[in-house]
Amino acid sequence: MPDARRGRPREFDTDAALEAAMQVFWKQGYEATSVGQLCDAMGIARQSMYDWVGDKRALFIASIDRYRQLWICGMRDMLSLEGSPLGNLRHCLHAMADYAKKPDCDGCLVTNTANEFGTGDEEIASLVGSIDEFIIDAFTQVLDRAKAEGEIPEGVDTRSTGAALAVLRNGMMVAGRSGQSHESIDRTLDLIEALLKMG
Repeated sequence: MPDARRGRPREFDTDAALEAAMQVFWKQGYEATSVGQLCDAMGIARQSMYDWVGDKRALFIASIDRYRQLWICGMRDMLSLEGSPLGNLRHCLHAMADYAKKPDCDGCLVTNTANEFGTGDEEIASLVGSIDEFIIDAFTQVLDRAKAEGEIPEGVDTRSTGAALAVLRNGMMVAGRSGQSHESIDRTLDLIEALLKMG
């Protein structure tokens, strides 16, 4: 993120401002969010925003990066905990399902962004793609550990399964945002767990 211009010290908490902006983008998306709404949420003037980060697009990209650090890296950390790798995976999947079933679920900022922009914006598509790869890697690594410890069959293709779990994650986030029933989300999770056991 660009530094503030020389001679213009910031008079606001940039971390808190970025968190506020991220929450607005997460709930409303990029196009539906105005600069005025962002500045109101952050509690700063428009010029302060421009001096600090540049423009709305730059603030959006910074918000996605913050989401990656807080939420996506947090998911990886959950999968990397000591103990049973398969247990960590189940805990992670159930945590995602629990979030998806909340009445105020806003889905996933990265998934929402992919749905909003598609492949039409190369820079944002590349950013989303890199985060998707990060998620696939996290699932693949926990499956590799589960296989090494004999928790899943030797024949499981961990990379392909990791990619499938990443798609499942995206689907659950969309299901939660669109208000799909708890029963539908639970049935999907039960099916995935059964397939993991079968290999």
